[in-house]
Amino acid sequence: MIQNNFYGNEVAVIPDNVNLAVSKYSTDDIFSGVSSTASWLPRLQLFTASNKEAKQSKIPINHYGLSTGKDLIDLGESVECLPVAWRPKAMLFGQTDKKVVSKYNPADPEFKRIQTLAETPNLGAMFGPEFLVWVPAAGKWATLFMASKSARREAPNIKDALDHRRAVTMDSHFIDTGKYQWQAPLVKGCSTPFEIPSADDIVEQVERFNKPPESQIEEVEEEVPTNGRAR
Repeated sequence: MIQNNFYGNEVAVIPDNVNLAVSKYSTDDIFSGVSSTASWLPRLQLFTASNKEAKQSKIPINHYGLSTGKDLIDLGESVECLPVAWRPKAMLFGQTDKKVVSKYNPADPEFKRIQTLAETPNLGAMFGPEFLVWVPAAGKWATLFMASKSARREAPNIKDALDHRRAVTMDSHFIDTGKYQWQAPLVKGCSTPFEIPSADDIVEQVERFNKPPESQIEEVEEEVPTNGRAR
């Protein structure tokens, strides 16, 4: 969105009677595709009371949201999605430089180191299966990173749906151990019919998702996440 003062006070204006021809390839959908970072997909996530975005009232507590960079789309307490691929992933968030390192090869010593660090709370280390999912409510592809202990326990249900080429409903449930309480992802079957992308689009997205770099380093603007008690 262009700010009101983007153009300044004095601008050169193209007269209304000048016909500006538009390329047959110049549609809003194509513009969104070529002006975005091709290697980065929105992130589907359950936002609980511990998340910064929920604390800032950017999204209600225990709602699923789709983070598209600076924007956050509220998808409600549950959301349907279609998993089409998965890959192992380990992430380490820099505590001072706000850089995030992603590893995808479980045999990589750094992947194993991050996996070990993730067992200790508040180190900014996470690991688990990451799924490529189609989110019909938003009309977007997204990643779903099942990185906490609770999420990893639910991940086999998504993998089973993927193996059977079925959609799932991502919900949540309250866990109370007596000493600790938290909301965690819950995977349910999906009985709601919805349109899926074309076969060509699915194949293209899966091929891209299945070829991540050995190591990926990104600058992040958001607060470094913590895994609390790795729940």
